[in-house]
Amino acid sequence: MALKAFRAPPLPIPPKEYNEVYFRQFLRTLELYFGQLDSLTPNQAESYTAGAFYGNLFCPYVAVTATYAILPADCVVDCTSGTFTATLPTAVGVTGKEFVVKNSGAGTITVATTGGQTIDGAATTTSGAGVSRTFVSTGANWILV
Repeated sequence: MALKAFRAPPLPIPPKEYNEVYFRQFLRTLELYFGQLDSLTPNQAESYTAGAFYGNLFCPYVAVTATYAILPADCVVDCTSGTFTATLPTAVGVTGKEFVVKNSGAGTITVATTGGQTIDGAATTTSGAGVSRTFVSTGANWILV
């Protein structure tokens, strides 16, 4: 790996207690820093992203009560009431990305895919009350673990 000359941005000064704004500033600084890394081969340059170094440090939670298109930034999707469909984003290009979908309501939750992708070979899967499922991208489709 070859590095071009670059100036690393200063790190934000940490507060005494945990602060979500500080944490986001710190992650953005890491993104900028690692985004400046260079490679001799352009195909490897994509692997030098901040996400490759710090991974998923926290898992965003969202509670939903009606049909929902799961966002790439989501992690835990809590379906709190009713019967509806939650649609996973594309599995392409996000190998290893995980989503947890929990049915904490009384209805039936259907989890669907986009673009003809599958979940363990099927187009959809359903979950009854109290069931939690973890979906993992294979880079082309989704699997249940």
